[in-house]
Amino acid sequence: MKMWRDAVTMARGIAQRNKESDAPTDERQQKIEDLRKAGLFIRNNCYYTIGSEEEDPVIISNFIMEPLFHISDDNNGTRLFKLINEYGDTREMEIRESEMCSLAAFQQKTGTLGNFIWCI
Repeated sequence: MKMWRDAVTMARGIAQRNKESDAPTDERQQKIEDLRKAGLFIRNNCYYTIGSEEEDPVIISNFIMEPLFHISDDNNGTRLFKLINEYGDTREMEIRESEMCSLAAFQQKTGTLGNFIWCI
């Protein structure tokens, strides 16, 4: 009977570890699927847009953004992102909602952090 309980305990432990290791993959797969729906994909920490069958993919940034926090505000919320460029350099960026709505303001904000270029 003890061998049976030990086997069940061990199987539960293995199942739990497998479940925990699967979670990041599922989350990563969801992010990939969301980007694909928008016609985008990531390669070497750069965002690309999918071209037509005859066209090569077009690079739109030399970095990716990972959302960290969103601070709600009735007038102008703030977001905190982690930026990772094609060379692996990382920076954290705090950006107001109004700066995200203006391409020029967004490019200026990312550009002041270093080699983080939005190519549109």
